Amino acid sequence: MSSTTAECTLGTVLGELGSAASLIGNSGAWLDRKVSGAVIWLAADPMPVDTQQLVVCPEALTDVATVRALLDGAESRAVVVRAPTDQTIAEYILDRSRTHAIVVLEQGGTPADAISATERAAQSVDESVSRRLASLQRTLSRALADRSTIESLASRLKKLCNATIVLLDRNGDVLHATGPVPLSLLFGEISKTHSESQIIDIDGWHGVATRLEDFDEPDEHLGWLVATSRRQPFPDPYVIAAVHMAATLVEVDRRMTTISRAQERAIRATVLEQILALRPIRDDPELAGRLAGLGVTFTGAARVVVLRPVRSTRKARLAETLEQLAAATAATLAAASVSHLITVRDNTVTVLAQADTPEIAALLSRQSGPVNFHCGIGRRITVVADAADSYHDAQLAVQSLRRNGSQKTTMSYEDFDLATALFSDVGLDQMAARAEVYFAGIRDREALIDGLRAYFDHGQNIIAAAAELDIHHNSLRYRLSKIEEALDVHLKDAGDISSVYLALTALELSGKLDARTARVTRRNSGHARAADIAASGTPTDYPGTEAGPGVVMDDN
Repeated sequence: MSSTTAECTLGTVLGELGSAASLIGNSGAWLDRKVSGAVIWLAADPMPVDTQQLVVCPEALTDVATVRALLDGAESRAVVVRAPTDQTIAEYILDRSRTHAIVVLEQGGTPADAISATERAAQSVDESVSRRLASLQRTLSRALADRSTIESLASRLKKLCNATIVLLDRNGDVLHATGPVPLSLLFGEISKTHSESQIIDIDGWHGVATRLEDFDEPDEHLGWLVATSRRQPFPDPYVIAAVHMAATLVEVDRRMTTISRAQERAIRATVLEQILALRPIRDDPELAGRLAGLGVTFTGAARVVVLRPVRSTRKARLAETLEQLAAATAATLAAASVSHLITVRDNTVTVLAQADTPEIAALLSRQSGPVNFHCGIGRRITVVADAADSYHDAQLAVQSLRRNGSQKTTMSYEDFDLATALFSDVGLDQMAARAEVYFAGIRDREALIDGLRAYFDHGQNIIAAAAELDIHHNSLRYRLSKIEEALDVHLKDAGDISSVYLALTALELSGKLDARTARVTRRNSGHARAADIAASGTPTDYPGTEAGPGVVMDDN
């Protein structure tokens, strides 16, 4: 079966076939071979008389006899075959490509495609050009669906143009290439002008280069798309059109990628903003309503109060003592018409009182009963969740009163010093946990901890602190030098001083350090001081009076 059409070229037929077929061999001259039509050839048929007809073999080439019948004729022909699966036949076809123009159908290509492509290629000029350009566009556009768009596009363009395809950035660096090219030679040629498109003809290399537009920076360009070959004539109008179409698709892919990344960043930024904007829901209308039903509201002053017995009580009697303290406190508040809730928890009496600090302190200071107590008053409550914060404040106040050993029995949130307020706002548990890690090197060395306490208690006065510890000032200097070594700090640096002081305070407030060991001074004990040992190293020159010759105690 044959199809007779007007004359066209094999290159035109290949353009119509697109990626469905490829020309094998190394002769670019086959693209200009005249094709007068297409004919279906079977193994038993004679070869057509017209050597310009495209011979299409629909059968798979599985034996050498069929291949010889097709390709061993004396006259050169243009033939279309299916891709062979036998290595011997493939090598034979490649060898015969020197004398025959052999087109191999790729996966998905059919003999019918070759017949249709030949008919389209031979149509009138206008219709043919239109169809060819449409086919070319479809062939190249399919690359946009591939995972590696640029690589796929370059590969398709290489087959269409039978040339080496190179994608360069604006600096002349290779982004992708389908084969070796004289890069410096080509870049030197195409970078001479600012033309959007230019024909290359230098040192035996021929081709076409088109600039790639940068949509994001109109005054700049992305680089160049170049198709080049050493054959002549090259490029033809079909190749130029293909390169321009491919360049447009590269620009589109770049733009789509940029937009996609911008959208992804916008989505991620939106999610991050939502996360950062999250706030705990601190108000609970239902719980607040239940409190109001019990007489406690947050429209006026309200605070949590923690009461803790001053003297330690045996465990067997502690519950009784706390119940006595709770009963006395409830009676005091009721007598003053102060709305309140009261409970016994964590070895303390905890109260939520509808009153502010002065009224609470005044009422509880006049409270009579068998139990002496420390009173901690938390921050003012404005919403339900503030109650938990106020409770922690009150606990911290009671711990501070017990630690300080002062005559004060009441402390409120407003009375906190800077360090205690910091612990309250950040959370004493978190601060204490960090402090334990920070003090790991000296945590169990009692002499160093006592020396550090005395040092801060006396405003970093070495002489006064040593006198309280009943040791020589050089002994205290030695202990402080060991602390510096263990914690990797310098006690003359303001930042290190602050860190050490806050860590010590956190551990004391949390009860993670034992009470200071009782000191038996020389003037009270009547015993001589234990033998001192020699100091080693050069301790820091800590603040204090000028040190004279002295000794240091064992640093434990």
